Amino acid sequence: MVSPAAVDFGFIPPGAKRVATVSLQNTSTQPITLIAVQPTCACTTTTNMAGQVIPPGGSVTFDAELGASVVPGPRHATVKVLAEGYGKAVEMDVRGEVAMPLRAVPSALTPPPAGAVKSRVVVESLDRKPFRIRSSNGKPPEFLGFDPAKDEPRATYVLRCNFEGLLESEMPAFWVVETDREDCPVIGLKVRDERFATAPVMRMNEYALNLGVLQAGEPKEIAVDLKEKIEREMVVRGGGDMGLWLKGTEQLSDGTRVNLRFTPKATAVGAFVVPLQLTDGARAQPLFAFGVVRPAAPGTPSTEPAATKPANR
Repeated sequence: MVSPAAVDFGFIPPGAKRVATVSLQNTSTQPITLIAVQPTCACTTTTNMAGQVIPPGGSVTFDAELGASVVPGPRHATVKVLAEGYGKAVEMDVRGEVAMPLRAVPSALTPPPAGAVKSRVVVESLDRKPFRIRSSNGKPPEFLGFDPAKDEPRATYVLRCNFEGLLESEMPAFWVVETDREDCPVIGLKVRDERFATAPVMRMNEYALNLGVLQAGEPKEIAVDLKEKIEREMVVRGGGDMGLWLKGTEQLSDGTRVNLRFTPKATAVGAFVVPLQLTDGARAQPLFAFGVVRPAAPGTPSTEPAATKPANR
């Protein structure tokens, strides 16, 4: 018998880990030898229990660890306990939801003609602290049941995402919502459109980069982790007015890290969504980057990247 029968870690910050201690009890009159404790998902790891013997009426414990990816969304795994002489495994569920301090429900939008012209989205803080929404798709936000000129900040808003009047060429791959929360200044709602479909060519943690807030003319460095070893020289293309540069790559124990630098132009103020492409000479991986560029502080000199390799455009 496994206890608890299920573990729910609730909301987990991106990249964090949660551990639960699980008990296995032998309810029979004979000793039981464990063969393995196997999770069905790579996001979950467990203590090695192979060969462990549980005496009659006795119990042992093991740890089940859920590693949250950097991509928001639910995570679920089943842990199977296999024992000698038993054809059927004992199972337990491990689940959690990777979430930023703020979340949007739904997290994706379907534009016309398949979806509504005006979509309703609930934006809320998981810690229930009030916050403000500064912009929606680069424009003043449209609220339902809230007047920012009169009402105090809230922990939950109903936001209207309006596709009316948007030309096909203006359709964003992500609807960017800007907030005043320093720990979550930007939320990107994926726009469901076949033009923005991103096929996984390289194994990556995410195929959309949330760059957060950038200052015009000031560099910001972003690390992109790939879950595979790439020995060939990497090249990055795209970025538009975001001034994309490839600083270099480094080998990790379980993959490759690509270090990018963005230095947005002074004219690139506001919300942005730009396509990028990573290539190793044999394969090309498309992805998107989104965020918000705010004006540089008065008197701030423009910073030009030095001793770095410019992106191929």
